Amino acid sequence: MSARSFVDGVPGAGLPVDDPGFTLGWTAFETLRSYGRRPFRLDAHLERLAGSAAALFVPIPPLALLRAELLDQLGEDEVARLALTAGGRRVLELSPVDPARIRRPVRCAPCLWPRDLPVRGEAKHGARAFWAVAARREGVEEVILHDREGFVLESSRSNVLAVLDGALITPPLDGDALDGVTRRAILEAAQEAGLPLRVAPLRVDQPVEELYLCSTLKELAPVVGMPSCDREGFGPLGERLYAALRGLIRRETGG
Repeated sequence: MSARSFVDGVPGAGLPVDDPGFTLGWTAFETLRSYGRRPFRLDAHLERLAGSAAALFVPIPPLALLRAELLDQLGEDEVARLALTAGGRRVLELSPVDPARIRRPVRCAPCLWPRDLPVRGEAKHGARAFWAVAARREGVEEVILHDREGFVLESSRSNVLAVLDGALITPPLDGDALDGVTRRAILEAAQEAGLPLRVAPLRVDQPVEELYLCSTLKELAPVVGMPSCDREGFGPLGERLYAALRGLIRRETGG
């Protein structure tokens, strides 16, 4: 199935050039996917979209409308990017899932991200040029954001997990990192599988045995290029975690 787009429910419509979503990148958005024809945790994504929009002073249409439009258009194994603009428009983009992104190693570099910003990391917004420029400057795909004290927050498109002393560890959210839907699913899957996992601070320069990113489009992927970890692929605990995540996804979607 080819890529498709809708603005306010109209297929192929454009976004006016004076919409702040275009001129300022002033949008709240969510990215989710279907397994087969079933979206994974749609309600969690819509609830987070509403929270991001409220934090950004972006108009929020009825969630029932967004849900109905998305379910009406979402196809089999598709990615949906749903954006709400400050100009009051809703934009839905659909494209096929790229299976090559799942589990593929992601080259990263560290990047300082201050905490004293008008919009905290818990809001998913469209003004992401800074992160893209930082990644381009370092010649990597994503940057791992850390605060002035050197503690990991998240990456530019993912949450971060590591293996330290034989146990999984993920940084606390504390309002400065996105509450990832996949991160939540991973925490649940790890608990169900009895894997050792704790939520605790993680320094960006702290040597770890395994290092991963998790997100909707990559599920779980190993990090390469960071000085804190020199492993090139999945380690033993990462493999067990991924198997647990896939089991949870199959139970919820059949995919």
